[in-house]
Amino acid sequence: MSSTSIFFLYYCKMVLYVALSLCVLLSAGCLGVTPGVPCGVPVTSSGHKRIVGGHVAMNNAWPWMIYIQSGVDGSNVGSAAVIHPSVLLTSAQVLQTTSGPVKDFRDWKLYDSSYDDSVHANNRGVQLYHIDHVIIHPQYNDTNLLNDLALIVTTEEISFSNATRPVCLPDATHRYATGDVCYLAGWDDQSGSGNAGRLQQVDLPILQDSVCMKHWTDVLPETEICAGYESGHKDFCTGDIGSPLVCQDKSNSVWYIQGVASSGGDCKTADEPGLFEDILVYRNWIQSTMAAAGYTYQY
Repeated sequence: MSSTSIFFLYYCKMVLYVALSLCVLLSAGCLGVTPGVPCGVPVTSSGHKRIVGGHVAMNNAWPWMIYIQSGVDGSNVGSAAVIHPSVLLTSAQVLQTTSGPVKDFRDWKLYDSSYDDSVHANNRGVQLYHIDHVIIHPQYNDTNLLNDLALIVTTEEISFSNATRPVCLPDATHRYATGDVCYLAGWDDQSGSGNAGRLQQVDLPILQDSVCMKHWTDVLPETEICAGYESGHKDFCTGDIGSPLVCQDKSNSVWYIQGVASSGGDCKTADEPGLFEDILVYRNWIQSTMAAAGYTYQY
């Protein structure tokens, strides 16, 4: 082999080595993992301002929020949370009718957290996605809302940006406690019409189950979280169903999804707390279901 051939072979190996090294340094971007984007870390602080009794959220404060809109009439269907570049977490009742069949979601649209329903066509730069298929919890009961959870698999891979980032699933070290103040965001307005314009946010403290039991007869303490107020006019509305209840780890400022809005949110009864599916209880189902569908939880 000539010296020229040896040099060329060495050059090709060096190029390949550099390319593979860059791939590793970019957090496995070559393997389909979005590089450099951690879960639960927005680029903008929520502002922790104090959707009934809430305030307009700061831009990019809750980047895991996804607005679900009907393509037929543009109405607010509900919300979901990004937990993977192809998977969203939401409430089963958002996707399934009370009579049993899954709703026809073929014309539904999924928008990122920067969506503003008040300007419609002028949402330039807002990312639009569609639903490929849904996975509803196999033991979902639409009467008492037991196991009110579902996964949405998107047609397009979600492009992470300042406006779109995943939220973290909790583990045993991130367990909520009574008195912890968590946050919920959504696009329903304070009257319950379903169209608030920009994303709203509200602070909701975790309450003892006994508080919700005073107001609701269908509380399931083994799988639900009670959060909100008995007075103060702060609550979520029906258009916020499926929205994540997120709590922040004060040690590292990372946000974890502790609950998914399920029931109790009624703009007409804003002095009653709400019920949320306890994600810590369902973490194993979420991860195993994702894995069975070909999506590994990456955080």
